Amino acid sequence: VYIENQDNDGSVGLICRMTNPGTTSNIAGFFQAEQSAFAPNYSIIVPPDGGRVGLGTMNPSALLQVGNEADNTKAISNWWDTLYDINLKNNISTINNPIDIVKRLRGVTFNWITNGNEGIGFISQELDTVLPIIVHTDSVTGYKSADYSKIVPVLVEATKAQQVIIDNQNNIIDLLNARLDAVEDCVNSLPPGLCGGSTKNSTDIQENSDVIDNLVGAKLFQNQPNPFDVETEINYYLPENVTKAEMFIFDMQGKQIKRYELSTFNGNGKIIINGGELSPGMFFYSLIANGKEVGTKRMIITE
Repeated sequence: VYIENQDNDGSVGLICRMTNPGTTSNIAGFFQAEQSAFAPNYSIIVPPDGGRVGLGTMNPSALLQVGNEADNTKAISNWWDTLYDINLKNNISTINNPIDIVKRLRGVTFNWITNGNEGIGFISQELDTVLPIIVHTDSVTGYKSADYSKIVPVLVEATKAQQVIIDNQNNIIDLLNARLDAVEDCVNSLPPGLCGGSTKNSTDIQENSDVIDNLVGAKLFQNQPNPFDVETEINYYLPENVTKAEMFIFDMQGKQIKRYELSTFNGNGKIIINGGELSPGMFFYSLIANGKEVGTKRMIITE
C-alpha cells in the first residue's frame, strides 16, 4: 500500500501495487490535499499473512512501525487504546514481589549513536533479564525493543506493597511513642535523685543530656552496634569528682531489668551488654552518677 500523487494535480490517493519478488521498487508520496478530498470510511488494510505498514521507513519490521531504528522519530497521538478486557484473559494473578522487580530496574540517560540526540529510558537487554515478557527481539535486525507501558502494573503493585510497609512502620512508631510516654511517666515517679525523680519533666529526658552541678563533662554515649543480637558496647565519660556510678537498664514498661555498678570514675569507661542476657525488644539504659542522671538512651536487641 502506497501514498502517491495523482496526475500531478496536488491530490493524493492510496495505491496498492504488486511488485515482483526480489525487486526494490518503492513508491511514496505526501498528503497535500484537504481532508475533505478523501471519501469517508477508507482504511489501510494489512493482509494477515505478514503484511506490514511503515511510516517514515520503507522497511518496517513490525505490523506498524514509525521511523527507522534509533532515528529518534516522534509520533503523537491523542489516544491509544490497549485491550485489557477481562473477557479476553484467563489465569489472572497479582504480580509477585513487585518491589524486588522495581529494585532490579535501572533507569538511564544516553545518546543515540545515529544522531547523538539525548535520550532517557531503559536498556532492553537489562529489561530482558528482569521482565522478559515485555521485551521483543527483531528476527531480522536482532534489535531488542520493550513495551514500557507494561511496567506500569509493576509500579502500581510496588507502590501498594511499599505503602503497606509504611503503614506498618507508622503503627510501630505510634506504639513505641506510647510506650516511651509510659516509661517517662514511670521514671518521673521514681524517688528524687534516681533518674531525676519527680523533679524533672518528661521533656527533660534527652539523648546526649548532661547534668550540671558537680557532673559537668559527664557523658553517656549511644551503644554500638545498635540494633544488636550478640553483644553491644556502651561507652561513657565521668569526671574525677564522681564517687559512685551505676548503669540501669529498663524495659518499655519502665521496669528495671539490669543494674551495673561502675568502677571507672576518672575518664572514659565502658560496659559490654550480652544479647543473651535480654529478650529481643527495645530497652532504655540510664547512667546515674553521684545520684544524678547523666543521660538516658535507647537500644534495640534483635532475634
